[in-house]
Amino acid sequence: SKGIAVRIISCYGDDLWKAQFDASAAAGCSESGSIDNGHYGNPGVFGLEGKQIYPIGGADADGEPSMQCSDGDEAFNEKGEDKLVTPVESSNNDATSHQHDEVQDSSASDLLGDVKVLSLDNTTNRIPVDDEELNVAEGGEGEISTEDHDALLLEAFYFSLNTTVKDKMLPIPVSTLYAGHIIPAVKDIGKHKLDMKKTKHRKIGVFLKEQASLDLISLSPSKDGKDTAAFLSKVNRADQQLRAAKKLLQNNPNFPGPKSSGEGKEKLKIANLLIVPQKIVVAMNLDRDMVSAANAKSDDRKGTGFLTGPECREILVTYLEHNDLFDPNDPGYVLIDGPLGDALWGQTKKQRQAAAQSLTKANERPTRLSRKLLQEKWSSKMESAYAIVAMPGSKILSLKRGQPPMILIEVEKRQGNKKFTTRIRGLEEYGIDGESFSNDVAKRFACATSAESNPEGRAALKKGHVECVLQGHLVNELQALLTGNAKFSSHGGAKDGGYFIPQEVIEVKLRKGVSKKKV
Repeated sequence: SKGIAVRIISCYGDDLWKAQFDASAAAGCSESGSIDNGHYGNPGVFGLEGKQIYPIGGADADGEPSMQCSDGDEAFNEKGEDKLVTPVESSNNDATSHQHDEVQDSSASDLLGDVKVLSLDNTTNRIPVDDEELNVAEGGEGEISTEDHDALLLEAFYFSLNTTVKDKMLPIPVSTLYAGHIIPAVKDIGKHKLDMKKTKHRKIGVFLKEQASLDLISLSPSKDGKDTAAFLSKVNRADQQLRAAKKLLQNNPNFPGPKSSGEGKEKLKIANLLIVPQKIVVAMNLDRDMVSAANAKSDDRKGTGFLTGPECREILVTYLEHNDLFDPNDPGYVLIDGPLGDALWGQTKKQRQAAAQSLTKANERPTRLSRKLLQEKWSSKMESAYAIVAMPGSKILSLKRGQPPMILIEVEKRQGNKKFTTRIRGLEEYGIDGESFSNDVAKRFACATSAESNPEGRAALKKGHVECVLQGHLVNELQALLTGNAKFSSHGGAKDGGYFIPQEVIEVKLRKGVSKKKV
């Protein structure tokens, strides 16, 4: 909404000016004989006895500013008392003029006191006000010219093409380009507010047609053909001006860049890790630094024992080389020594007892094995672990043993009708607040939602976790929203979620009577 600015101007004789006197004086009746017999405040009006009212700052016969309030019969003396003053009869009467000026000056100071008097501009008959002060008073940051608006529009256009507008997004509607990319770019640039109507183009379509004529972009019409600039269909990334603008942007290290919805947020990845069991470390007398990941590239993993696949395989290769276990006749095979056989094929006491009772053969330990099969056996004996990594930057958010937690999406049929309810839990494991997510889904898909901390008849939740209950069959939409992958759903509400959850940690369950939705 827009407000209305009101400028209040008070002048000699108006109602605001009269408010400083008592009621009898302010009445201005002719019987009281005070305050110009009621004719103040009406410049140019002839009152009783031929008196004429002059405005403050009006010109006298000499063309000088005057404080006359009548033809000169009444005024105020220096003490603020009424005093009869002979009118100025001639511009040549210097004494009278001098006396009149003194009375005028004293009258102004006595009547107005400390109030600042705004004198009128004799040439324009208006109060001179500095343009910049007036603009600041009205809440602006200073007006900019049409040329400045044109330059700002062009800069924001280049900025959006180099940052938020990607080729895979094309074609996009011109309205989306303007509202979702150019206007946010103006804010990111941090300059004046762009007013499209103050540019020479006045409309974004006219501006884009001009850029298309310069071979910077390509436009495509609407389906009915009425609008020839309905979509931005192509961007010429080889354009010299666009490349120059991108270079300036890249050379500014202090500029953070724009952040459209979802952009600039961390994308989560799951890194599968391995841990060498302690019994294998002891049996094979492995290097403690290698087992503890002391030389890991990531500082967050150093000394934790969480190993990547290549690091874990390197431990085995080092052991084989140190003990000279590669078959000299066939480098593709490895000789199995005692410690290696015990570590990979050895059985615990309970396993041996169980094998004896069932009369089954114990694990036969090979003496020679291919490198490929040995690697597979080695990996199968490792303990599983995982890391939640934020990209870019490979920042480790969590290191834990076991399998990564799953986000469960479950759809069930409502009793008595054909409608569905979608439930989702486990969001908190990946830093998503359940209640906030529930509200976000309600706005995106226009459905009823709730967040339950203790759902009745359902598996118990961890402390601080909630289960989101959503109206409708929203499996595809939720997968698209959480992963950022549009292949699951083309629903507009699923775009630009900014959650970036790995697909492998999302589990979907469809209860009885619920069919899979088509994409």
